[in-house]
Amino acid sequence: MARDFSVDFAGRIRNFTLKKKDALLPLFETIVNSLQAIEDAGKASSEGLIEVKLNRLPVLDENMSRGEITGFTVTDNGIGFDNINFESFLTSDSQLKGDRGGKGIGRFCWLKVFGDVSVDSTYREGEDLYRRQFLFSLGSTSIDDSVTDAVQKDTGTRIELRHVKREYLGYIPATGREIAERVMQHCLVYLLSKTCPTIIVDDEGDKTDINQMLAGMLETDSDNDELHLSGRVFNLLHIKMKVPEATNKRSIPSCRLILCADNREVLTKKLTGLPAGLDKWLVNEYGFSYVGVLTSPYLDQHVSADRLSFDISADEDGMFDEVGMNEITAAACASARGFLRDFIDAAVSGQRKQVEQYVTEEAPQFRHLLQYAPEGVAAIGIGATREEMDDSLYKLKREVEKSVQADNKELIRKLESSQIDSDEYQEEFARQVQRVSDVNESMLAEYVVHRRAILNIYRAALNRQDDGKFKREAYLHELIYPMRTTSEDVAYPAHNLWLIDERLTYSSFISSDKPFDGSAHEKRPDVMLLNYPTFVSADETDGLPYDTVTILELKRPDRDDYTDSENPIDQLLRYATKIRNGEARDSRGRYIAVNENTRMYLYAICDMTPKLRQLMEMRGFGETADGQGRVLYNPNLKATIEVLPFDKIYRDANMRNQVYFRTLGIE
Repeated sequence: MARDFSVDFAGRIRNFTLKKKDALLPLFETIVNSLQAIEDAGKASSEGLIEVKLNRLPVLDENMSRGEITGFTVTDNGIGFDNINFESFLTSDSQLKGDRGGKGIGRFCWLKVFGDVSVDSTYREGEDLYRRQFLFSLGSTSIDDSVTDAVQKDTGTRIELRHVKREYLGYIPATGREIAERVMQHCLVYLLSKTCPTIIVDDEGDKTDINQMLAGMLETDSDNDELHLSGRVFNLLHIKMKVPEATNKRSIPSCRLILCADNREVLTKKLTGLPAGLDKWLVNEYGFSYVGVLTSPYLDQHVSADRLSFDISADEDGMFDEVGMNEITAAACASARGFLRDFIDAAVSGQRKQVEQYVTEEAPQFRHLLQYAPEGVAAIGIGATREEMDDSLYKLKREVEKSVQADNKELIRKLESSQIDSDEYQEEFARQVQRVSDVNESMLAEYVVHRRAILNIYRAALNRQDDGKFKREAYLHELIYPMRTTSEDVAYPAHNLWLIDERLTYSSFISSDKPFDGSAHEKRPDVMLLNYPTFVSADETDGLPYDTVTILELKRPDRDDYTDSENPIDQLLRYATKIRNGEARDSRGRYIAVNENTRMYLYAICDMTPKLRQLMEMRGFGETADGQGRVLYNPNLKATIEVLPFDKIYRDANMRNQVYFRTLGIE
């Protein structure tokens, strides 16, 4: 018999708003209806059963393990669609289940996501069993139900949500396990009840028992807390939810608060006020994530018709015993933090020790932050990696430096405007001097730590590679000074000439791998450094001869294929001769002006292999003071030639900085 709806249900569905992310709401509604139907049937939890089957298309592509989801079939052994329930189904906004929080609109969301819904139900009227079948779709303004004698021996309902709409399909999880997890969270309050029937998700034979899944995830020491807000009572269930060891670190769940109405999830919020990184720490150290389940008659009364939000403003003025959502969540989060207090204290203590150890042993440039930015240090994420700690500490360091600069200006302003008396000034001045001193010390520490790192990289570059060869000279060249650049391109921190000699870093002009005449075919010095006399200002140098000229020539470690004419010594002498003869231009196209007082320093940076030793002996080189290098003075060119082996450079640079390394504990 055809039955008309008592409302324009097509228009009702059209006006029903459902976000794509809520694509599983129709399934949740169906499962909750089944839970209530089993309760109405008076069946014990051991007898109640709900089965959720995923319906899929056949697999047509061999690269696909399973076909695309087309819908769901939900079967239960509840009371069935008897006449009372069916009349309620035909009535929009029915209040039949009002005492359970029913809004009478759940079936409308079915057709928002699915093309149609098939219902096949067995119910009891008196002593007899009947079967009711009908199709629910937008294609008809009425429901034509078929009622016949029942074939089944017991009551129950089979609802098939069919032909999922394409715009919602991408928001439905792809596997039965994922869908089971979503159902578990939505129906968590039901599942925690001892009377909850069994709920099984079947994905083409791969079955997930949601009750057992939840039981395996629950810790034993959960707890309840009763909150009283503006005369309203809220119950917060604290749950430690076990997280499987195999969980992907990127998907570690956040500590969260689930706000429920009528035993169903409505909103899930991330727990606030927790130390950064606590979520991961709890999982890694104790294997659980916190879940708080908040229920209250107040939430039941204020849930929206679609069950996706609450009709509660963010803040209330306290009139009429109303309470705002901000107050509710703040109280719940405070209670959750109290429940987790021992874990939070342990995590914060461990984090503090971790940062202090890192600063003490590896990053002394940040030591002053422990005193001047304790809150910022405490905010560094628990379990942070070295890179994450370094990033956070660097940002804090800049903030402290800016604060010190601002305080300096403020102190001077007060002094100039006579807003500070002598005693107060002395006290504030002493305090500020100490801060400035500590900040400057941290800058020096950062500078020294950088040098330690460069020396480590330099030493590693001297080792043989896996193929038995050494790195090419270009690698060491780039480390000492970037190739094909000049001092007009490269800032001071970007080069490491201090490895050779501290004085080289302050040269008037530096060029690296630049030819004398700009020709690509011209032999070029690896690094050339030009210096004007120290008493001449920068704007008085035009046309003046240079006071010193320094040239560096680098060769690959362990190289020994030199000849009498092709070797670093003669190469350096040719460069010096060209400059003395006035034939050389710098990379800017200017002649390199020298006179009889210009001194030249020529450094051959290479290992003293047998062939090179032979060449040096023939030319009369002497030993350096430590016996590790060789030196020769050429009076005609007024040039000192020094051969510096790579190991000597490392030892000398390390020794010059050793006192700083030792002071900072980074030897």
